[in-house]
Order: sequence, then structure tokens, then C-alpha cells
Amino acid sequence: MTQRRSKGWIGLDLGHRSITIAQAQRSARTVRITAGCEMPRIAPTPGAAASCETYRDVSRHEVETARLLAGRISGRAAACVLPMSATELTHASLPPGDPGEQHAMVANELGARCQQFDFWPSDLRREEDSSDLLDVNVISVSEQLAAEVAQTLTAARLDCRVLDGLPHAVARAVEMAVPSHFGRPLAALHLAYDGALFVLSRDGSPVFTRQLRDVGTHRIVTRVSESLALSEEEAVHVLREFGLPEAKPRHCEAGQLQEIISEIAEGPLEEIAEEFQRTLSYLSTFGAEAAPDSVCLLGDGAAIRNLASHLTTKTDVSMWNWSLPDAQWPDTVHCAPPVLAVAVALSSLAWEP
Repeated sequence: MTQRRSKGWIGLDLGHRSITIAQAQRSARTVRITAGCEMPRIAPTPGAAASCETYRDVSRHEVETARLLAGRISGRAAACVLPMSATELTHASLPPGDPGEQHAMVANELGARCQQFDFWPSDLRREEDSSDLLDVNVISVSEQLAAEVAQTLTAARLDCRVLDGLPHAVARAVEMAVPSHFGRPLAALHLAYDGALFVLSRDGSPVFTRQLRDVGTHRIVTRVSESLALSEEEAVHVLREFGLPEAKPRHCEAGQLQEIISEIAEGPLEEIAEEFQRTLSYLSTFGAEAAPDSVCLLGDGAAIRNLASHLTTKTDVSMWNWSLPDAQWPDTVHCAPPVLAVAVALSSLAWEP
């Protein structure tokens, strides 16, 4: 019955700086977004800036407002995801055993902390590795936070079906953008306000994940805000509307504001590129099969104008912004497609068996 649904669930990406909400609908040939928006988080005190150090629980009012702003949202079934900084991503090596035994081993590794967790195998192995141990990725979140999120959505009259892990949502989003991809795994860089996550995926499942810490868009936003005497939201608007000059100018010269932003953002961009290069260097130890042909950029950072082309120049790896193939964006969706990517992937969970 789930597979026959044309309308997806309500996808909620509960971030540090903003909440993105989206609902998708599929037909025989395409998937399209029927409603979606990005809503800045409500600061606890007037004028307070968002902090990426401690995740602030989302409120019922924020969820209800986001749903209202999104427009044509229907149904109550929902799926949501928390930012990586509110969760813990680790890796473990498990001996052979049935799923129940392996679950107990992971629980033992996490210790006495009250955690909800999920684990899945990594398909990347070096040729010389003959070990029988199974390498797994583990993502966990405190039971208290998971329960509070579910209670908040219930209070907002939503039925939370899934609290997903960001690596899975990113992998699913990239597969939706390149549905007919064959060959080497797909690569994605989710550049959020509070940090970045690199995901290498195959068939919609993450096979390798790495957090790029301290390189979120908050560094760029804060520098632009302070340098140009703007509020944080004004700085975000300037970065998306004007952004950086084209990495390879074609027909016209960059505007003065773009050049100024480029100078302001140079340091944070170099940090992102360096962390990304470290990730690629590590992947190269697994052989050419693990080297990505290109990288899909999604999340808050992908909405910064010309950021993908600048990272392409700095890393020598082609980067492109996420979008659904042949998608028509309704007038009610006032948001850059890459920002909605995770929420759309969450919506698509309605169609999984």
C-alpha cells in the first residue's frame, strides 16, 4: 500500500539556523516538490544569533509556523532529521554474528549512555584487507532528545514515522538527483550551518561518511555579517542573492559586492577545501573505485551563489548543486532546491517498502 502512494510524507530538516519542510509527489516518470520552504529558527531572545555549539530543541510553534509557510502540505505522516552536531557518528569493527548479536555489540561499544542508534556496513575495503571483521558506521542520538522531538511533532499534530540519520537522507537525496547512475559510488557534500558531512553512497545507502568539523557556513555568514554590518539573516540573503563572482568569468565582470564577499569568505572556503581534500586523500587508499567522478553539493552552503564552482576550482573535483531531474518548481516553493534536498529525501520515505 505504501508503494502506491503518490504523495510523500512531510519531510522536516530540523537544523540549527533554520527548519526546512517539503512534501514531494511522484508520478510514473518524475518526482516533483508540491510544497516546501525554509524558515529561520526563532531566536530565544530578540537579536540573538544562532549558535552551532549547542543544538536548541525545536518548538511546537516553529514546526507549526514552518508547515503554515510551506503552503499546500497535506496529511500528518512525517519524517525528520537532526543536524549531525546533535548526533554522534562513529565507526566500529564487528566479528561475524547475527543481527541481534551485532546490535548488542554496538550497544556495548556505546557504553551506559541512553542512546538510540543505528548501524550499517561500510562496503569500502582495501584489497589487502583479509580480516573477517565487519566495518560498520554507527549514528546515535540521546533517547531524551529523540523523545522530545517526537513529542514536539505530536503536539504540532504530526505523526512522526521516522527519525532518520542525516547520512541516509543525503544518500537518498543524491540518488533522487541521479536516478539512472551506474558505476562508481555517488558522492555528496552536505554543507550546513553548523558543519559539513561527506557521504559516499551506493544504491541510495551510505558506504562511507565523514564529518568535516568546524567548516560550516556559519563561518562565512558570521564574517560577512560582521564585515558589512548586517544581521545574520541579511548576510544569508546577500550570500544567496549576490554570492561569489564566477570562478571562471565568461561574459561580464564581477560586481564590486561579489569581489568584497569573495575576499571576506576566502579563509572559510580554503578550510572547506582543505578538509575535503583530506577526505579524498583517505578515500584514495581504497583504490580508484572509491574516487568520485563528481560531488553533489546540497544544504545551506549550496544556496550560496557560485560556491560550487569556487570549490571545484579549489579542489579540482567537479561540484554541482542538487536538484531533481526535469523538475518544475511550483510558485509556492520559494527556496533554493539544494536547501530542500534532505527534506525531499525524507518525504520520499513514504514510498519505501
